[in-house]
Amino acid sequence: MISTALDYRVKGVVSISGFTPLRTENKSIEGIAAYSHLHGIFPALGFYKNKPMQLPLDFDEILATIAPRKIFVINPKFNRHAESDKIEKLMLDVEKIYKLYKSENKIKYLQPDTYDQFSQDMMEKIAKWILEEN
Repeated sequence: MISTALDYRVKGVVSISGFTPLRTENKSIEGIAAYSHLHGIFPALGFYKNKPMQLPLDFDEILATIAPRKIFVINPKFNRHAESDKIEKLMLDVEKIYKLYKSENKIKYLQPDTYDQFSQDMMEKIAKWILEEN
Protein backbone atom coordinates (compact mmCIF):
# COMPACT_ATOMS: atom_id res chain seq x y z
CA MET A 1 0.00 0.00 0.00
CA ILE A 2 2.77 2.45 0.91
CA SER A 3 4.72 1.54 -2.23
CA THR A 4 1.64 2.31 -4.32
CA ALA A 5 1.18 5.64 -2.59
CA LEU A 6 4.80 6.64 -3.22
CA ASP A 7 5.43 5.23 -6.69
CA TYR A 8 3.16 6.14 -9.61
CA ARG A 9 4.51 3.23 -11.66
CA VAL A 10 2.40 0.96 -9.45
CA LYS A 11 -1.02 0.84 -11.10
CA GLY A 12 -3.07 -0.21 -8.06
CA VAL A 13 -3.24 -2.21 -4.88
CA VAL A 14 -5.19 -5.11 -3.40
CA SER A 15 -5.37 -5.43 0.38
CA ILE A 16 -6.84 -8.47 2.11
CA SER A 17 -7.05 -8.21 5.90
CA GLY A 18 -4.28 -5.67 5.52
CA PHE A 19 -4.79 -2.96 8.10
CA THR A 20 -6.80 -1.37 10.86
CA PRO A 21 -6.83 2.40 11.42
CA LEU A 22 -4.03 3.30 13.81
CA ARG A 23 -5.59 6.42 15.30
CA THR A 24 -8.63 4.49 16.47
CA GLU A 25 -6.89 1.28 17.46
CA ASN A 26 -8.16 -0.97 20.18
CA LYS A 27 -5.44 -2.13 22.57
CA SER A 28 -6.33 -5.78 21.89
CA ILE A 29 -5.90 -5.41 18.12
CA GLU A 30 -2.66 -5.07 16.20
CA GLY A 31 -1.77 -1.45 15.78
CA ILE A 32 0.70 1.11 17.09
CA ALA A 33 1.96 -1.01 20.01
CA ALA A 34 2.27 -4.14 17.90
CA TYR A 35 4.04 -2.41 15.02
CA SER A 36 6.43 -0.43 17.22
CA HIS A 37 7.17 -2.76 20.14
CA LEU A 38 6.05 -6.34 19.44
CA HIS A 39 7.12 -6.65 15.79
CA GLY A 40 9.51 -3.67 15.66
CA ILE A 41 8.44 -2.85 12.10
CA PHE A 42 8.02 0.90 12.72
CA PRO A 43 9.82 1.73 15.98
CA ALA A 44 9.05 5.47 15.73
CA LEU A 45 5.34 4.69 16.06
CA GLY A 46 6.06 4.00 19.71
CA PHE A 47 6.10 7.76 20.33
CA TYR A 48 2.35 7.73 19.59
CA LYS A 49 1.41 4.65 21.62
CA ASN A 50 -0.46 6.67 24.27
CA LYS A 51 -1.55 9.48 21.96
CA PRO A 52 -2.73 7.88 18.70
CA MET A 53 -4.75 10.93 17.61
CA GLN A 54 -1.46 12.81 17.21
CA LEU A 55 -0.18 10.27 14.71
CA PRO A 56 0.71 12.32 11.60
CA LEU A 57 -0.37 9.67 9.09
CA ASP A 58 -2.91 6.85 8.99
CA PHE A 59 -4.21 4.43 6.39
CA ASP A 60 -6.96 6.74 5.13
CA GLU A 61 -4.36 9.29 4.02
CA ILE A 62 -2.16 6.60 2.50
CA LEU A 63 -5.09 5.20 0.52
CA ALA A 64 -6.24 8.68 -0.50
CA THR A 65 -2.84 9.43 -2.06
CA ILE A 66 -3.31 6.42 -4.34
CA ALA A 67 -6.30 8.08 -6.04
CA PRO A 68 -7.21 7.90 -8.86
CA ARG A 69 -5.39 4.57 -9.29
CA LYS A 70 -7.13 1.31 -8.48
CA ILE A 71 -7.71 0.10 -4.91
CA PHE A 72 -9.44 -3.12 -3.88
CA VAL A 73 -9.79 -3.68 -0.12
CA ILE A 74 -11.20 -6.94 1.20
CA ASN A 75 -11.87 -6.81 4.92
CA PRO A 76 -13.32 -10.05 6.27
CA LYS A 77 -16.04 -9.37 8.82
CA PHE A 78 -14.35 -11.65 11.35
CA ASN A 79 -10.80 -10.40 10.86
CA ARG A 80 -9.14 -11.13 14.20
CA HIS A 81 -6.52 -8.42 13.77
CA ALA A 82 -8.78 -5.54 12.78
CA GLU A 83 -11.92 -3.69 13.70
CA SER A 84 -14.17 -4.07 10.68
CA ASP A 85 -16.50 -1.17 11.55
CA LYS A 86 -13.57 1.25 11.72
CA ILE A 87 -12.17 0.02 8.41
CA GLU A 88 -15.59 0.41 6.82
CA LYS A 89 -15.78 4.03 8.00
CA LEU A 90 -12.24 4.69 6.79
CA MET A 91 -13.12 3.32 3.36
CA LEU A 92 -16.16 5.61 3.14
CA ASP A 93 -13.82 8.55 3.70
CA VAL A 94 -11.41 7.32 1.02
CA GLU A 95 -14.30 6.85 -1.40
CA LYS A 96 -15.05 10.58 -1.06
CA ILE A 97 -11.58 11.35 -2.41
CA TYR A 98 -12.21 9.02 -5.36
CA LYS A 99 -15.46 10.87 -6.07
CA LEU A 100 -13.50 14.12 -6.26
CA TYR A 101 -11.39 12.50 -8.98
CA LYS A 102 -14.54 11.10 -10.64
CA SER A 103 -12.94 7.67 -10.20
CA GLU A 104 -15.53 5.84 -8.13
CA ASN A 105 -15.18 2.85 -10.45
CA LYS A 106 -11.53 2.44 -9.40
CA ILE A 107 -12.15 1.77 -5.73
CA LYS A 108 -13.74 -1.40 -4.46
CA TYR A 109 -14.45 -2.48 -0.90
CA LEU A 110 -15.79 -5.86 0.17
CA GLN A 111 -16.57 -7.12 3.64
CA PRO A 112 -17.27 -10.84 3.22
CA ASP A 113 -18.97 -12.68 6.05
CA THR A 114 -15.88 -14.78 6.79
CA TYR A 115 -12.61 -15.02 8.73
CA ASP A 116 -9.09 -14.08 7.60
CA GLN A 117 -8.44 -16.16 4.54
CA PHE A 118 -7.58 -15.95 0.87
CA SER A 119 -10.39 -17.99 -0.61
CA GLN A 120 -10.93 -19.13 -4.18
CA ASP A 121 -13.88 -16.71 -4.37
CA MET A 122 -11.67 -13.77 -3.33
CA MET A 123 -9.01 -14.82 -5.83
CA GLU A 124 -11.57 -14.87 -8.65
CA LYS A 125 -12.99 -11.46 -7.68
CA ILE A 126 -9.50 -9.96 -7.58
CA ALA A 127 -8.57 -11.46 -10.96
CA LYS A 128 -11.77 -10.13 -12.53
CA TRP A 129 -11.17 -6.69 -10.99
CA ILE A 130 -7.58 -6.54 -12.22
CA LEU A 131 -8.67 -7.40 -15.76
CA GLU A 132 -11.44 -4.79 -15.86
CA GLU A 133 -10.63 -1.81 -18.04
CA ASN A 134 -10.71 1.36 -15.93
